[in-house]
Amino acid sequence: MAENRSISTFAEMQAANPQGFSALDYVHYAFSENPKCPDFALTLSQLIFPSFVEIEGRILVGSVGAPKKYDEYRAQGQSPQKAQYWANLTEITSLFGGLDDEALVRSWSSIFEISWSLALQATRTTQVVRILKDEVEGELFITITDAP
Repeated sequence: MAENRSISTFAEMQAANPQGFSALDYVHYAFSENPKCPDFALTLSQLIFPSFVEIEGRILVGSVGAPKKYDEYRAQGQSPQKAQYWANLTEITSLFGGLDDEALVRSWSSIFEISWSLALQATRTTQVVRILKDEVEGELFITITDAP
C-alpha cells in the first residue's frame, strides 16, 4: 500500500480478495474504514449528477455554487455568456486533493463530461459541457458554454 493513504485502492483490494471483490464491497470497505464522512458519497453524486439552475437563459450548476458566482460576475459587468463560463468552471484535478495519476484524472473528467452532458440534455438547451486542459499545469476543468 502507498504511503500517506489510509485505505487500499480498489485494485489492491481486488488483488487481495481473489475470490471476488466488487465495487459495492469497496464502497462498504471505504466507509467502514473512514466513517467520519458519512455523506461523502451523496455529496460526490451531487457533483457527478448536478442540479441545474437557469438564470437569464444560462444554465448554471447548483452543486458547485455557480448561481451565486454568476450573480457576482454579472454585478461586475460580465456578459451572461462569460459569467456562465466562469461561474461553472470547476477544476477536476483538485477535487481529490490534487490527483497525480493522469489516467485517473482522465477517467474522472470523462465521468463528469458524460454525466453533466446527460443531465444537461434534460434542460433542452443548446449549451454544452466542455472539458478544458491547462497544458502548462496539467489541470483539467469542466464548464458549460454555448455550443461552438
